[in-house]
Amino acid sequence: MMKNVMKTGLLGLALGCSLFVVSLEQDAPHAGENAIGYIAKESTAHEGIRQNLLIESQQAYIAELYRAREKLQSLGEENSELYLSIENAIALNEELFDDAGFWRAHYLSPAS
Repeated sequence: MMKNVMKTGLLGLALGCSLFVVSLEQDAPHAGENAIGYIAKESTAHEGIRQNLLIESQQAYIAELYRAREKLQSLGEENSELYLSIENAIALNEELFDDAGFWRAHYLSPAS
């Protein structure tokens, strides 16, 4: 019973935080007319702090997924649906984090 509760909780954590990270990425500009205005808005000092907090929260979430995966490994659950879901969430979130880093470096860095 307790094992099922833990699995359900970890799955909820993995899915909920994945949706949170994806929703954070939705704030990024889309190609076209809004990109220039968005870049100008993002260049304020306040936005720099906000970006750093978002980066830290994404890194913390990915670290939490790794801890959950390790816990499942210690329980011998490497073939469970929850374990595979966490593996997918890790891969997705690392990809999103890398893409966001590229976007920040490419579009928000001052022109040299």
